[in-house]
Amino acid sequence: DVPTDAGQVILVNSDNIKVENLNISNTSTAVELWGTTNSRVANNNLSNSNNYGILLNSASNNEIKNNAVNADDVGLVMISSDNNTFTDNSFSSNLIGMNLYMSNDNYFHNNIISGNTIYGIYLYAVADNIFTKNQISNNQYGIRFQEVPPRANTIYLNNFINNGPPYTIFYNSAQWVPDNWNSPEKITYSYNNNSY
Repeated sequence: DVPTDAGQVILVNSDNIKVENLNISNTSTAVELWGTTNSRVANNNLSNSNNYGILLNSASNNEIKNNAVNADDVGLVMISSDNNTFTDNSFSSNLIGMNLYMSNDNYFHNNIISGNTIYGIYLYAVADNIFTKNQISNNQYGIRFQEVPPRANTIYLNNFINNGPPYTIFYNSAQWVPDNWNSPEKITYSYNNNSY
């Protein structure tokens, strides 16, 4: 496990590491996972980084859970990182909340992406990611897609609230109309105290 007084965490080609219960601020990037697998980043407060709150580069099969990532240039950056799970995190008051680049088969559930100056979520050349029950609110752009092939990702039961102007959902050109905006199977959900 990483010591609780760490001022920055950089994992390189690591496996089965726990990064938990840290308060990290005023560094370049708070937590970096390079070629790291089967690790857990949880219950951390990461703020005021010059670059990124959390960086995953060629990292796979990691769990990122219940972190507060605030006031960074970019809250989360993923580069060529696949099969990771993100639940119950907050990416708020950054320039960009989440930036995924060529990262596939990741799962995002019940995260808050709010109050980011430019993009809540920026997706570039990604596929087979699932976004469900996230709150994307009060960003200039709720979610932007660039170079994303048609029907590449699945996005359903998210709350897009008060994003823009100019856009809640922004595609880089008319030829790109990606993603499935419905659940892959029949599900039960609640709205205004009613079940559907």
